[in-house]
Amino acid sequence: MQRIYSAYPNTERIIGNLPLDWQNIIKSKKDKKEVIDAIDDFISTRDVDKFKTELSKIFNQEVKVEKLNQGKYGVVYKISTLNSIDICLKIYHNKEKNKDSEIKKKRHGKLIEIQNLAFANQHSDIFVKMYLGRIGVENKNDAFMLTQYLGKGVKIDKTYPDKEDDDYMFKTLDNHSDNYKKCGKRKIIIDAGAIIIMKKSTGELITNFE
Repeated sequence: MQRIYSAYPNTERIIGNLPLDWQNIIKSKKDKKEVIDAIDDFISTRDVDKFKTELSKIFNQEVKVEKLNQGKYGVVYKISTLNSIDICLKIYHNKEKNKDSEIKKKRHGKLIEIQNLAFANQHSDIFVKMYLGRIGVENKNDAFMLTQYLGKGVKIDKTYPDKEDDDYMFKTLDNHSDNYKKCGKRKIIIDAGAIIIMKKSTGELITNFE
């Protein structure tokens, strides 16, 4: 993506759409743009109260925004509103200031995670559902991702394949407990970094960390 953007700086980096619940609540042809504009403003200001106010105007009802955690590669917030599943907003750090190796940095963060999850959702049901995201590139502080919030008693969004595509192998290289959320008897992968995706019939690696 970085090479494409360097050659064609006007390339669209947004993938996906708003959660269906949000579309049904907002009912506006400009709903996607309005929400993206509000997220962009929030990325710049990190003003939670202002962000809640902007979203509440768009949704025409009270919207709650809660910071969940901050990691090496981004900050995660939970967005809640009536008549909708809860949504996680991950805002990626512009620069990964951590002690991870260079190869590990290439496996995580704004350049790779959104692409990984967008592909995985088309072929597998073992990853959290991603709705909308902007793929990050160097020198741009605007990468984010909207996914389903998974907590106790949450019903998994089934608007993606009911089973894994037999021709693809999915493996996460980071097998720590924070990578998963247990939903009933199932474990759903919520960390989109360090995912190996391979086409079984050809041995082709879909993920490329180089």
